Amino acid sequence: MRLSSLFCGMIAISSYAIREVSCQDFALHGYYTEPNTGITFYTSNEVNGTIVGDGELSWVSQGGYTFGMALPPSALTTDSYDYLGLIIGSLPNGTGWSGVVHGQQLSASMPGHLLLIAWPYNGQIITSFRYGSYATPINYGGSASVTQLYSSVNSTHWVLVYKCTNCFKFDDPSETAYNVSTSAGGFEYGWAQNIGAPENPSDPANAVIYQHNNGMGEFSINVASATHSSYSQWATRTATITATTGTATATATYSTSPIPTSTSYDYIVVGGGAGGVPMADKLAQSGKSVLLIEKGVASSARWGGTIRPESGWLSGTNLTWFDVPGECNRIWHGGTVGVACDDIDQMAGCVLGGGTAVNAGLWWNPDPSDWDYNFPPGWQSKDVAAATSRVFSTIPGTDHPSMDGKLYLQSGYNIVAGGLKNAGWTNVTANSVPAQKNRTFAYTPYMYINGERGGPLATYLVDANKRSNFHMWLNTSVKRIIRDGGHATGLLVEATNNGGRQGVVNLTAVTGRVIISAGAFGTPKLLFRSGIGPTDQLNVVLSSTDGPTMINSSYWYNLPVGYNLDDHLNTDAQISHPNISYYDWVAAWNSPITADATSYLTKRTGPLAQAAPDIGPMFWEQITPGDGIPRAIQWTARVEGDIPTAMTLSSYLGRGQVGPRGRTTISKGLTMSVSTMPWGNTYDLAAIATAIDHLVAALSTVKNLTFIYPPPGTTGAQYLASIPLSYANIGSRRANHWLGTAKLGTDSGLLGGTSVVDLNTLVYGTDNIHVVDASIFPGMPSTNPSSLIVIAAEHASQKILALPALKALPQYAQCGGLYFNFTSGGACAAPYRCVVGNSLVIPYSPSHIHLNQPHTCTPPSHSFTNNQTPRIPNHLGCKDSNPTNPRRESATPYHPSNKQALNIQPRLQPINFSNFKFQVSSLHSLTHSLTLSLSFLLAPFTLLPSHTHIIQISKFPISKSCLYSRGFVLPLARGEGRDGKESMNAISWRRGEERRGEKRRGEERRERRVRNQKRVELSRWRLGFSLGFSLGGAGCGLLDGFFELVWRI
Repeated sequence: MRLSSLFCGMIAISSYAIREVSCQDFALHGYYTEPNTGITFYTSNEVNGTIVGDGELSWVSQGGYTFGMALPPSALTTDSYDYLGLIIGSLPNGTGWSGVVHGQQLSASMPGHLLLIAWPYNGQIITSFRYGSYATPINYGGSASVTQLYSSVNSTHWVLVYKCTNCFKFDDPSETAYNVSTSAGGFEYGWAQNIGAPENPSDPANAVIYQHNNGMGEFSINVASATHSSYSQWATRTATITATTGTATATATYSTSPIPTSTSYDYIVVGGGAGGVPMADKLAQSGKSVLLIEKGVASSARWGGTIRPESGWLSGTNLTWFDVPGECNRIWHGGTVGVACDDIDQMAGCVLGGGTAVNAGLWWNPDPSDWDYNFPPGWQSKDVAAATSRVFSTIPGTDHPSMDGKLYLQSGYNIVAGGLKNAGWTNVTANSVPAQKNRTFAYTPYMYINGERGGPLATYLVDANKRSNFHMWLNTSVKRIIRDGGHATGLLVEATNNGGRQGVVNLTAVTGRVIISAGAFGTPKLLFRSGIGPTDQLNVVLSSTDGPTMINSSYWYNLPVGYNLDDHLNTDAQISHPNISYYDWVAAWNSPITADATSYLTKRTGPLAQAAPDIGPMFWEQITPGDGIPRAIQWTARVEGDIPTAMTLSSYLGRGQVGPRGRTTISKGLTMSVSTMPWGNTYDLAAIATAIDHLVAALSTVKNLTFIYPPPGTTGAQYLASIPLSYANIGSRRANHWLGTAKLGTDSGLLGGTSVVDLNTLVYGTDNIHVVDASIFPGMPSTNPSSLIVIAAEHASQKILALPALKALPQYAQCGGLYFNFTSGGACAAPYRCVVGNSLVIPYSPSHIHLNQPHTCTPPSHSFTNNQTPRIPNHLGCKDSNPTNPRRESATPYHPSNKQALNIQPRLQPINFSNFKFQVSSLHSLTHSLTLSLSFLLAPFTLLPSHTHIIQISKFPISKSCLYSRGFVLPLARGEGRDGKESMNAISWRRGEERRGEKRRGEERRERRVRNQKRVELSRWRLGFSLGFSLGGAGCGLLDGFFELVWRI
């Protein structure tokens, strides 16, 4: 099947930054009795008129559009999954298609919803069910079906009356299912039309349906208005024609390139965007072998890109549309095949360069407060200062991108900047004074270099490509990370286009590392598919086509991947002024003004050397609402084409926003979506309302300037109340600067914290899986984030290169799990394998705390599954000690020649120890039992650092039989001792049990208990650096002074 780029703009139906389209129902509702069938429909009629702009986002349509619905009378009390439908589509040029989006209660955006698209062909109406993303709607494989009851076609319009069965069910087997509830009383629907006919119009399954250009929008269905007592009679009508409807799903196949055999890489970077490209370059500078994997095609001509305007005005040049700054808005106006990501419900570029290849290229020297407010120590402004300097030495940025030093198309800038200056705002050069972002305005700085896009693709990637140790694969997607416990050994890849790779690519044994830089949605997707993330999401993957080959659930790591999703909360205002003039950027795609095209191609000067659509000025304000937290507001002004004399001014709520945060989740079809919207805090909205009021006041002195919205006389608060936050208008309220879904921090998500990666960007519980991209950001910066992501990559690269080399782990060493010492870990040395043992229940602890299953390097002969309890190896000279006891964990044999202690780890659910008073009872020595206590001294901390986990047990008395031991450190909060003072907490456990019923051993226990009760003091051996604390032989020493090991004698 040939896929179209089309619905890039069906950003659809409720998902583009045009407030009127996405927030309001512009349809005229009424009733219409179709004369040929006698069915009375509740109708939604779209305006017949002149389309706005290029028609993609117009809320009026040439020829108009009508949709009608009839429902059974019981639909308000009993959910109906069927309806009777009416579509009247327009044919302004004698051709065209029309479509309806079956939405839900809150949204009718195209992604994740059932689309019914129809068009005339040879006097009949062809229908096709689709679903998908902004780029490539896919043939729908669910149970929905259409029975045509009547159709007609004339020179200007066509009519289709149909019965839609199971159309309120979304049950494509590759996606997460849901139902639309008619008993809820209402839901959202969407519409779109195109003037041109599809390609392959006779084949509904393989028709290429180009992007809508004759209007689109959203409307509401009131169930009570659509019900009718005659529904059953109408629904049993016999179809008057034989319909052609496509539902089959075609599968693309690609020619692939082989993966080099016997080749491994020291570093593999997944994703060639703002994080991945700089990271690959910096790692390659070390001399180690580096592989950069990008799922998309080449963008810039420098890297083999070929996507150019169909008219050919760039043909024969070394430029593609990604290289020309003036074409940066193309992805929002048609795009092209394979540019926009087709596996997420937000707009993103899936090409080499990622967002830095398709965005407007804004390039900000960050406000230091963005680091200091959002990031933990080690990542604050003073810590990243060196990285910032390196980045801006590599990509200085410019606010005068045309090579002649002139600024073009400044009508909008002059009007807004004049008003701000009159209101007392200060004009600055933004990147020279990055901290001055309160009532200031500036020209827009870009990443452009020599009149072309520039950015990481023209700098970091060029530098990396000069090195023989650097390699890059395009058109290749990573399905999952192959790991042995907490250690990645390779990646499973698949081709996404011709020339891509298929199979397994290996990391260098033991020492190799993988860095995920796939973005705020791509990174969570890869982690989910690799068994890392919340259990509910891993179960979704297990139910997908990945299920049969997914890593065993014993090795799932329950981390809060996908949470903490954030974006700048966008709120648009719009003004008009007679001096504002619009440059037709959409027409410049295929038919630029000849003089402008010549100026750009020969000199890299003129309007095409600047970003579309006439961006500027940029201006900022800091507002502190009632909660006392300052909010950073950035305004972006631009001249767009819906009204030729109008400007849109978009406010971005950045640093300081409280939230709440959103969540991204995965579907059975392995697509990502925003399942929980961020934003909505009362004080956040109050700050935005104040910013709008300040904007209106600042521009009030500009003669002949009119506010379109907020309408005159409307306060900021009133205006916000008219555009509520909902899925129906998420497109107009996002800035498309998504981040935060693999948060960096010190509170490990494995211990109930909020962070996915540590300060070295390591995924908690692993030793060589890193994340470096927008997803690690704990919070929003003040500005567009591209430069901050590049700085984060520069900074992280130095941290990664400074990590000690990983080592092969010996027998019985810990190799993964909750307390894996990821800084100094490694892979199990051959022939050992990383195996999950049984859980341990701690006696004498509150509620018998369960500890997580340890991952240990186990000999093949001793390997065991999660449900098995191994017997004691006879060669150690130990008697069998009740191996069938169901509460006994998989023990690691102690032997004088093997002093390596293992770790026992708390289960993944959070445990709050903050107020526990541990009453240690029945502490007594047993023939087969060792009693230990871990005591924590007073210190101003609430949890031990999660990366220090283990005690080396080097000696203890061995009596009549063999003792089995593991050392472990359980992070405790401060508490009270027996004397009532806040002194120390202790937790103890007993290992082994005596066989019940043996008189001799019972008597021995009683005798020992009497002796122990006479003891008052415990002998304490303090552990320091002299003994050290180790995992796999690597010293740690980070807990010196924080704990002591207590032995009962």
